[in-house]
Amino acid sequence: MERCHFFYRIRVAFFLSLLILLAGNHAIAGTVSWVGGTGNWNTPTNWDPAGVPGPGDGVLITEDGTYTVTLDVDAIVASLTLGGSTGT
Repeated sequence: MERCHFFYRIRVAFFLSLLILLAGNHAIAGTVSWVGGTGNWNTPTNWDPAGVPGPGDGVLITEDGTYTVTLDVDAIVASLTLGGSTGT
């Protein structure tokens, strides 16, 4: 009987560990804002916080002014908001 409980505990521990590992692969989405002026999408320092946006991120390119964001990679984001109050 004690042996059955041991294997049950091992299976429970295994599945809980697997669940934690799988849940850890899903990053919590954030909001990333363009701060780079004219520049490439794939440059981490053009974003705040620094880093290229990923599939779970909401992207804001809403700074006032006239500038060009060059999409130099295939980008996938959760949402994209464009436009400042001034500029083209």
